[in-house]
Amino acid sequence: MLLSKINSLAHLRSGTGGELHAAKLQPGERDPARFCSARFRWGDRWGPGRSADGRLSPAGKEKEPLEKLYQVGPLLGSGGFGSVYSGIRLSDSTPVAIKHVARERISEWGELPSGTRVPLEIVLLNKVGSGFHGVIHLLDWFELPDSFVLVLERPEASQDLFDFITERGSLSEELARGLFRQVLEAVRHCNNCGVLHRDIKDENIIVDLATGELKLIDFGSGTFLKDTVYTEFDECQHLIRWCLSMRPSDRPSLEDIFNHPWLQGIHLPQETAEIHLHSLIQEPGK
Repeated sequence: MLLSKINSLAHLRSGTGGELHAAKLQPGERDPARFCSARFRWGDRWGPGRSADGRLSPAGKEKEPLEKLYQVGPLLGSGGFGSVYSGIRLSDSTPVAIKHVARERISEWGELPSGTRVPLEIVLLNKVGSGFHGVIHLLDWFELPDSFVLVLERPEASQDLFDFITERGSLSEELARGLFRQVLEAVRHCNNCGVLHRDIKDENIIVDLATGELKLIDFGSGTFLKDTVYTEFDECQHLIRWCLSMRPSDRPSLEDIFNHPWLQGIHLPQETAEIHLHSLIQEPGK
């Protein structure tokens, strides 16, 4: 469980905007069990921070350990992105999702306005999460020695769009049109914030069953939207369009795909080995 990870720490402390940093262990504080009684401190040299609901906390105000702020529930899902648990914010019984991501799985990093270096996902959520209901909101986050924990909003009665469609078998045109419009609005909001999600699919869209609102989730593959020079790969585009031909009889056979110009002259084993070797010698965090 996630709490077993959390209980391996001594303390965390918060910075500007509510970001939390691993605090230095004091002499004699190497017993992991001490984390359960550790305290979190807002402000310090960074000045006042923000509480999980966005309200400013006075400098010097102590913040309770994570397990005293949130109750961690069952596993909701796991994968390459990490593990997500249901949870409850104890102060007001607000449902939350608690996402645990191992540090070794984080490949993209960024900086918050305070200059704190964090996983890019946190930076992107911070940019898109103000005043718009169609994107999941980041409520809080914690840095652990070997991982990060993100606390996200979770509609009490919700379902991802994949399960929503699967359970109903089919959707009426009117409902499908309304859902599609909401997805477009979420994408437009992200674009206006300079954020590109890059992994929009039905599993990454949740439906609030009480309101019918959609929320775009999981920005782990996201990046900043930039106007940069790019290269068009005509042969690749041709193969993709061929495979997506409307009539099955117009689509390529398996042999046609193997013989396509885009797949010729490949030395995959050597190139794969070079990529793997580069990843092994690359410095962590670079």
